[in-house]
Amino acid sequence: MLTIGVDGALGPSECLLATSVMHRLGLQSGHIVRLSTSYGDVYAGVRPKRGSAVASDKIFVNEDAAAVLVDVSPVVLCPVLLPQNGVPTLRSVTLTMVVPENARDANTCDAVVPSIASTMEWQALFRRTLHHKIAYLHLRTTQRVLTHRIALEVVNLSVASQGEESSTSAAESDAAWGIVTDATEVRFYNHNAAAGVSIGGQQCASTGLGRSAVETCQEGVPFCSGCLCTLVVGGTGVGKSRWLSLHAPTASHTEQQRHMDASTSPATAAGSRRYTEWVHVDQLPQGEGSEVTTATALHEVFERARQSAPATVAIDDLHLICGREASSAGSRWAMSLIAHALAAELLDLQSRRLDVGVIASAPTLASLDACLTVATLFGGSVVTLEMPSGPQERLACLRMCLLELRLNDSAAGPGLSEACLLEVAERAHGFTQRDLHRLVETAVMQAFQTRQSIVPTDADLRAASAIVHPSSLKHFEVSVPTVTWADIGGSAEAKQTLCDVVDWCLGKQSWLFTEFNLTPPKGVLLYGPPGCSKTMLAKALANESRMNFISVKGPEVFSKWVGDSEKAVRDIFERARAASPCVVFIDELDGMCGHRGRGGVSDRVISQFLTELDGLPAAFGEKKRALVFVAATNRPDSIDGAVLRPGRIDRRVYVGLPTLPERCAITDIQFKHLPVAADLTAHYVAERTEGYTGAEVVAVVKEAAFHAITVNASACHVTLADIDAALQKVRPRISAKDVEWYKHWPNNRKTTTACV
Repeated sequence: MLTIGVDGALGPSECLLATSVMHRLGLQSGHIVRLSTSYGDVYAGVRPKRGSAVASDKIFVNEDAAAVLVDVSPVVLCPVLLPQNGVPTLRSVTLTMVVPENARDANTCDAVVPSIASTMEWQALFRRTLHHKIAYLHLRTTQRVLTHRIALEVVNLSVASQGEESSTSAAESDAAWGIVTDATEVRFYNHNAAAGVSIGGQQCASTGLGRSAVETCQEGVPFCSGCLCTLVVGGTGVGKSRWLSLHAPTASHTEQQRHMDASTSPATAAGSRRYTEWVHVDQLPQGEGSEVTTATALHEVFERARQSAPATVAIDDLHLICGREASSAGSRWAMSLIAHALAAELLDLQSRRLDVGVIASAPTLASLDACLTVATLFGGSVVTLEMPSGPQERLACLRMCLLELRLNDSAAGPGLSEACLLEVAERAHGFTQRDLHRLVETAVMQAFQTRQSIVPTDADLRAASAIVHPSSLKHFEVSVPTVTWADIGGSAEAKQTLCDVVDWCLGKQSWLFTEFNLTPPKGVLLYGPPGCSKTMLAKALANESRMNFISVKGPEVFSKWVGDSEKAVRDIFERARAASPCVVFIDELDGMCGHRGRGGVSDRVISQFLTELDGLPAAFGEKKRALVFVAATNRPDSIDGAVLRPGRIDRRVYVGLPTLPERCAITDIQFKHLPVAADLTAHYVAERTEGYTGAEVVAVVKEAAFHAITVNASACHVTLADIDAALQKVRPRISAKDVEWYKHWPNNRKTTTACV
């Protein structure tokens, strides 16, 4: 008799044998043995003690194995002799769910509770556990997915008939044991519906669908109308996985067996709940040489679907295994093999006229291999999902997120008001359904961190909206600036022009453009001397208009790699359209769009930039996308003339030196944050800063504050003497001649140099 001990360092298919036990049984290193309890494969060999001492007549296993082996006596080890032609390779392995021998109560045993995991998950885990290892009849193994556990037993093994191993259609013969390889098909056998494994129970993290998608979901699965394959396309986070889950509802083996036992007619079976097989791409074999295993796994899925018709096969993220593009030639070849294997399965379903529908998701139809995009396969039925297009749709998605998180039975729990939800929905421009779900989760985290509560309030939701940004802009600076119009003194004309352009692009006063047959201006160029708040105007525009904001420095787009610079320009506008309505602000435009004719990357960047400008969506009327392009420069003469022609940048706004009232406003804004003497007024500073730019006026005030604390560390305020001392250090840099040149630049563009 052997004594069983637990060693937590051992894996599910490993054990340690004392040398005395091996000697008594006549075992040598390399012999294959098995336990009479049929649990796990065992390789006899001299092994280190792996975390605990090996005592005589003891076998050390992990805790799962001990749960099966304990109280079983005697435990006998039987040598298995290798055949002369080598270890047989298994063609198929059939599994069934079992109750562990030591389970006293099947209702309380975690191993027999129907799991939310799909059959494919258990197959992948079983294949990974026994990859290139011995499997034999009545072998038992326990697999885990998160907190769920399932006990599986091998009930049938088959190998290819002698001399036919290389044939794909070779006859199979039963076997007692063999090696599990990449090409071994793993099957599930359900006896008397006792397994109860839930098929396709995977729930998607995306929350909420657009209006068109919800309406489409209510129309029913289109397979009965003659369309076998349906492809769902859309951007990241728009609800493709959720669409699949709605069109491919879960159906357990028990329910399927009940339908079969009832002997329902084909028409009744077609209208009943369909058997569903989920293909989770992330669970398929990965890495080099995995295409054979992946093709085998797909064949297993479709074989079960054929036997369980009417059925539905759902494949999420199909482009990851059957994509058109790949990082290397080897990956491209592997994807092509998998795509052709999938196409063969689909064509087989069509030729047999089985009631098996296939639905899949991908970013676009063009992202799939060409063999899958023909009209007879996925190219014949394509469903396009889009992000919520307006505040009302985003509001509906927010309500759905709150309900799905079960924060409260009402749409906006006790701490959330409808006004706050509507306000956040109006500001969530460019948010997908997943972004809105992430917004609600962030609000819940804010509530938990501040009050140890999971019910968010209006303040939590507003704080979350300032943190969470559209996922399409994650590679850009998208934080909405805190600058407001009140923070900028003067520049009234520039402010009004920017506000008008935004209002027109957002569709306001669209009847005027329709009546006069006009289109809103596409872009605005802010030009003027350095330090005149051109950048602050763009930031205030994004904040006041409640639009997304992308800020890019002109020279940042250039790269030493061929093609990267043009791609950077293309990505800026592509992501801006995805997050529309959006303000794209390019500072130092002259650094990106200088005069052409010198060749090189700069000419290609300008050409790509002109292409994007010509394609800017001027959204008004029935159009729902809006994008405002704002650029700033202090060298307008260095910009290529094609960029400035009418139709591309329609508005040119001169942002010049501030006037006396504007300098007073700038000084007042700075004085709000400083203690000043009673006799020091903003008018005093404004009178003495004639010819100063806005930045230089601010520098005068800050220099005065530095002077005050330098002269007297205990100074309590800024005095007139401090201002006078600061005026001696900070001098204007823009001459009157330079100012005149900027003012007359639009009428004298042939001038090629500026005195800056």
